[in-house]
Amino acid sequence: MDVTAVRTSTSAASRIARGSLIIAVGYLLISVGRPLLLLAFGQADDGDFLTPAVAASIASQVAGVFVAVVFCGIAIGVLIVRSGLRLGAGPSVARSTWTDVALGGATIAATGYVLVAATGRVMLSGFTAALAETGADDAAQIAALHMGNVVAGAAAVMSGIGVVTLLAALATIGRRAGSLGGITAVVLWVACGILLCGFVGLAFLPVQFAVPIVFLAVGIVAARRARSAQA
Repeated sequence: MDVTAVRTSTSAASRIARGSLIIAVGYLLISVGRPLLLLAFGQADDGDFLTPAVAASIASQVAGVFVAVVFCGIAIGVLIVRSGLRLGAGPSVARSTWTDVALGGATIAATGYVLVAATGRVMLSGFTAALAETGADDAAQIAALHMGNVVAGAAAVMSGIGVVTLLAALATIGRRAGSLGGITAVVLWVACGILLCGFVGLAFLPVQFAVPIVFLAVGIVAARRARSAQA
């Protein structure tokens, strides 16, 4: 047995497992942690109707930092999965066009998550609170803030399309590298279709709970494969 090949396969599976679990935990923190954080400060989760006064609150400031850190963490998780796929795909001269496209999709996903993090932080900061000093009426302020939601939504769609590409890469490159099994690959293809419809259709709430389940499953399977290869 080629020891180098085994080590490469094990390392690729380990990276995919670590990155997938980071993504799953990040999504769970956004889904559950942010509402609980605001609740702890006695503030309702009214992100869709953000006002300068709400943005100026301590709860919103803390939530802004929380959102930025978590989404940056998700971006890091995506890049770790990407590194595992790249390792499992082999040398660049041997990689197919699809492999390069898939790895590019992972980069797009990570970039989208960083944009979501940056937008969320700015929206829940003194920049938004300063709108109250512009002299604009309440309706104009809310309209301006809603454009921030539009930008964040566009970044979310961008990252979502990248995530679908990443899942397709896991179903192909990950399976060929031995990091995932055939049944997992089939499940990932089904997830790709569902999540693509969800992201493009702007159904963020169902997607928000579906993504961590998918990546949690990938992380568990890849971790088991890595342990089996080491045994």
